[in-house]
Amino acid sequence: MPIAIVPFGWEGATKPPLEVSAVVEADLARSGHFRLLPQKDHLSAPHAHQDVIFKDWRLLKAEALVIGKMRQIGTDKFRVEFRLYDVFKETQLAGYEFDVPASGLRMVAHQFSDIIFEKLTGEPGVFNTRIAYITKEGIPRRGVMYRLQVADSDGHNSVIIRSSSEPLMSPA
Repeated sequence: MPIAIVPFGWEGATKPPLEVSAVVEADLARSGHFRLLPQKDHLSAPHAHQDVIFKDWRLLKAEALVIGKMRQIGTDKFRVEFRLYDVFKETQLAGYEFDVPASGLRMVAHQFSDIIFEKLTGEPGVFNTRIAYITKEGIPRRGVMYRLQVADSDGHNSVIIRSSSEPLMSPA
């Protein structure tokens, strides 16, 4: 499905600590269900409902449109919102707003991705989940080191749960 994700608007003194729209874009691209329209082809960059010109997005053959914005509301707190539209019906399918600390921005982006995925496919998204896996690394003069790690579904925020010189056979 062709989808356009407009880079989220920003209101704040400094650059945002994370581009939420970029995480959403990467999640949806990785799913294999969507064809993301290149940002260079976008005819406009709306961040609010009143700025959306559906005709522009129909010209690009987008079936869905995601817009949003971020605003700094405290030293380490941000208000993040997004809206999902059906371009041909000119209707909003979803819209959410969250207040989160900087450390929660990636999780909110994954939640947005889950909502978008479910609204457009009818199936629950899995972007706000974690994966467990085993890595094997050869360390000079120490042999092989096995590590049980847990990370976000996109591989970010990896944490080592257990290290061992003996093989770890399964995350279970």
